Amino acid sequence: MPVGRYTVMDGEGNRVGTEEFRCAPGPMGWRYFSEIETNLPEPHREIVDLAVDASYRPVRTRIDTGAHEIHLTAEGGRLAGFRASRLAPRRLHRSVLGWAFRRSWPPC
Repeated sequence: MPVGRYTVMDGEGNRVGTEEFRCAPGPMGWRYFSEIETNLPEPHREIVDLAVDASYRPVRTRIDTGAHEIHLTAEGGRLAGFRASRLAPRRLHRSVLGWAFRRSWPPC
């Protein structure tokens, strides 16, 4: 199971945080999970959780920035789910994203 740590940089090349990740094969394909600590725009933690199928198409995505969160799942040829803000916790926004694959992935 690959595990690692990246340095998060700003647009000027300055270190502003770290990302610790793990990825592994799962029942549907691959899963990538990371925890990010950054001080831009202010100190906070973020989570990225992505699962793909055997053809590397997204099946489930969760991104949590602390202030906002998005959950998407595959519905046919698109990702659909909701986006929520901790500033307005009762307001959920439905999101739908389409995707198309023009070549096989990963490029090897």
